[in-house]
Amino acid sequence: MVMGWPGPIHEAEFRDRAGLMLPGRQQELISKVSAASKGPTILVLMSGGPIDISFAKNDPRIAAILWVGYPAKLEELPLLMSCGGLISNPVE
Repeated sequence: MVMGWPGPIHEAEFRDRAGLMLPGRQQELISKVSAASKGPTILVLMSGGPIDISFAKNDPRIAAILWVGYPAKLEELPLLMSCGGLISNPVE
């Protein structure tokens, strides 16, 4: 699952975030998805800065955590391929 900050609207030069937690209810969603998953969960984080992921680090059902920053369009395909090709039709 890919989670994180929705881009420069929420973080940019001279626009700091108020905290290190994921916005909205993303942490809850991550925990529920990993609990319901029949296999290991791979968490991919997109953000321009640090995120508190202690909840995911301590969850044995989350097998891997990748931080990718804000990838450019051409960087998305290798990312998806490295996650086992689970997504075969990325959004343009």
